[in-house]
Amino acid sequence: MNQIQLFISRHNYNDAFQIALSAENLAYVIHVCERVDIQTLFGEECLLQQSCLLALIQQLSLELNKNTDLKLSYIRAAFLSLSPDCTATKHFIPKVLKDLLKQLNLFIQSNPPMKQLKEAKLIKMAVESMLVK
Repeated sequence: MNQIQLFISRHNYNDAFQIALSAENLAYVIHVCERVDIQTLFGEECLLQQSCLLALIQQLSLELNKNTDLKLSYIRAAFLSLSPDCTATKHFIPKVLKDLLKQLNLFIQSNPPMKQLKEAKLIKMAVESMLVK
């Protein structure tokens, strides 16, 4: 966790997320999300590598009933920053997005608050659209 904090303090967000994601501990990922400004991270230029975006989507889609607003915001921003033509990740995108759809469907069926329901449905439609292409 100290190394993650060090990278955050140095604005090296990609490395902070990489360490959190590689720990396979969702609490670490949430910790980084809570401490990094989403507008800075996904502003004019996304500060995360494509592989990091996919891993972030994959891990944040788990347990959508916890930290829901934060997770949906980051999932949406990461999804919108994906480059489907990136040779390093394009073969992994369909699986990650199909898994995301499963998690979104489970979440939608759990009767969440209206604001979260709308956000989840919007992400779901965008993901479905990308998968059709």
